[in-house]
Amino acid sequence: MKLYSIRLNNIIRWNIDTSDPVSWTFSTVQGGYILNPLAAVDSIEIPTTFELGNDQFHVITNYLLLALEKEMSMRELGPMVDSWLRIARISSKQPALPLSSIAVSVADLEFENVKLRATPVGGFRKGILFGEHNVKTAMNAAAMQLMANLTNLDAVPLFHELILDAINAHMNYRYRDAILYSAFAVESLVQHELTRHYEEALAAHVPPGHLNIMTTAIGGGRTSKKDPIYALLTDGDNFPRLLHEAPLYLIRRSMLIEAPLLYKNARMLYATRNRLSHGQTIDSTDHTRLQINSDGSGSAVQIALEVFAWFDIQGYHFPDVRKVNLNSN
Repeated sequence: MKLYSIRLNNIIRWNIDTSDPVSWTFSTVQGGYILNPLAAVDSIEIPTTFELGNDQFHVITNYLLLALEKEMSMRELGPMVDSWLRIARISSKQPALPLSSIAVSVADLEFENVKLRATPVGGFRKGILFGEHNVKTAMNAAAMQLMANLTNLDAVPLFHELILDAINAHMNYRYRDAILYSAFAVESLVQHELTRHYEEALAAHVPPGHLNIMTTAIGGGRTSKKDPIYALLTDGDNFPRLLHEAPLYLIRRSMLIEAPLLYKNARMLYATRNRLSHGQTIDSTDHTRLQINSDGSGSAVQIALEVFAWFDIQGYHFPDVRKVNLNSN
């Protein structure tokens, strides 16, 4: 087989356990494998490795190691790697994970003889790693397993990428972008979840009794199902209605009733988004909108994550700056 050392445009973080496999299936290339970053192979980069304890390691690298049965040019391989990186980002929820490859080197590889290193090359690093968030969202075996069943990005709702874009923008001090991405993520999520519940109700053999689903003829022997009340509630550009009246009618839940402060904050985020989208500034005395600074940006991301949680979308982490002591024993 051939070993491909793919240089990325940013670092990728891994949490590796000594019991993890030496490779995983490379879902976007048939007959390909992603090598464990601690695989004992001759690559052109030595990963930075911290010991987490309990036979676990935090590995930082800007290379991806691939084992392929046939040679491929970077022109062929690049789009497949980029697609894999997008899937990896969604699976691990690592907001700063690189999204493109920029160079490659190729060598021969005796794949069946590859083992994990007992001790990382260069030994363990000691010191402080800033951001517990970085450890929580690192790639790991569970994310790799999830990726095995996630090969079609078109099937992944857009809000997953938008919230990661928001977190990444906040981490990189792009406060205006973080606020806008947070608002877009919330809007996308709300629309998706309401549509999902509505389509499930339309497809049900026996629709929920509290809805008013009607079947009408549309010509050619065809029929159409529709709930005119729900259609009226979701018609037009009325964001607050999507948080209160529409879900209250559709799924018997209302953010205004269950979480009034979150409802108020979500409306504030939406109002801020409207002003910024129209090229307007936020006055420093305006307390009805978020400010374009670290506090406003952080609040936008936190509001979005709380709306996600209200709709039972879990697993995202606020980008904290708490220190994690990663000393070797």
